[in-house]
Amino acid sequence: CSAGLAPNFLLAKIASDHNKPNGQCLVPSDHEGVINFLHPLSIRKVSGIGRVSEKTLQAFGIHTVRDLYNERALVRFLFKPATAGFLLRASIGCSSSDDKASDDESGSHGQKGISRERTFQSGQSWGEINSRLEDIARLLSEDMHKKDLWARTISVKVKLHTFDTVSRARSMPR
Repeated sequence: CSAGLAPNFLLAKIASDHNKPNGQCLVPSDHEGVINFLHPLSIRKVSGIGRVSEKTLQAFGIHTVRDLYNERALVRFLFKPATAGFLLRASIGCSSSDDKASDDESGSHGQKGISRERTFQSGQSWGEINSRLEDIARLLSEDMHKKDLWARTISVKVKLHTFDTVSRARSMPR
């Protein structure tokens, strides 16, 4: 069993993967300790940075979390605001779960969206992709049911190997 102990979920998840198998990792709760743990790591170690984002970042010389932090102006330019915000928070060890208390205090009206994403390998047949999409839709439906959410708009976004994005959405009364 591996375990990660850290000031927040993001860091704990990274720490739990740090000394696998059968190892423990403790990330200090002070700023310096977090930065010393996080900054030398490869960007791919951050949960939420997948192969596509990794390739984009590496194309601009961003390989470590330290690079991500040092190139924060470039990151703001390269990505949409939500993605850039996530990457910049990750570069200083802030988890999105850290924002929950402030959301509650600010009068937020709860969750407005839910998603599931997968990266497909090139060469998969349309039948294989369609089957995986059905699995993703089923898992998303289960997630929505658990959180008592209802969909009004359903969107499908496809990012091609050229990084072009095609999306389609359909809105319904409920």
